[in-house]
Amino acid sequence: MVLISTLLGAAQWSSRIPYTLILVIVYAGAACGQLNDQLGQPHREEILSAESVHQQAAPRAKSQHFKQVQIVKAPVLTDPPRLPECLKISKIDKQLADNIQDEYSAYLQGDVTVETTYVQQIDECTYSSYISYDGDDQLARLLVEAARSNKLCKSLSRYCDNIFGSGSKYTLSATSGSHQVSPPPVVEFNCTKSTYSQQLDHFSDTESRVFDQVYWVCDAAWPTSHHKQVKHGHVIVFLGNEGPLGVPKQPIVFENARRLNALVILVEHRSALNADSV
Repeated sequence: MVLISTLLGAAQWSSRIPYTLILVIVYAGAACGQLNDQLGQPHREEILSAESVHQQAAPRAKSQHFKQVQIVKAPVLTDPPRLPECLKISKIDKQLADNIQDEYSAYLQGDVTVETTYVQQIDECTYSSYISYDGDDQLARLLVEAARSNKLCKSLSRYCDNIFGSGSKYTLSATSGSHQVSPPPVVEFNCTKSTYSQQLDHFSDTESRVFDQVYWVCDAAWPTSHHKQVKHGHVIVFLGNEGPLGVPKQPIVFENARRLNALVILVEHRSALNADSV
């Protein structure tokens, strides 16, 4: 694929140049960009007050993490008969984050991050949302207890109204929560989503149409020094199935990434192409 060739093709310049060179160049480019931004700023001297010094010296709020699980019944689809569709996790993420951010801002220092995965069994969709924020741990305790006692909709009423309220065909049947959580791979491995302008047809000299092909780069297991990248680093490329790539969560990929100190690249299959994006 053109994307993989672009990412790895530079290594063919010389048999002595490892694949790891590409990421080093990317990091160097990013660092140079930041340096140029800093050098381009006009010099400014500031007189700091005692209050501002105290604010700068104040310790950062502790990072909090917890998990909420929701079991949702999806509507049966009969015309034509087909597998029920679960709610999109992007909608779950946004509505949860927005409601927590607005309702409990007094507990927060910064934004709320929500990463959700789900498992579908016929018409039952089980969503696991990993929620993180900087601030008071009392908020995590409050929302975990609400989920454990099936009172989530009392604590996050706007979320429930938007997802399961009047007009919705989805039903929230049970909830649970936990403080003891491990972050999902997309968080633990520092995965970043991007798009690549991919040629639609590689077999036509006259075809000029392109589409935005989704890919993820996960670099948390990748060594930070050039020496270790050359000696120990690997690259794992995962080609998606015939459908949207979704959020990275493939156990076999990330178990091996940790074992091999590997950079992970996940590439969307072209069959996931939406005609509207061409």
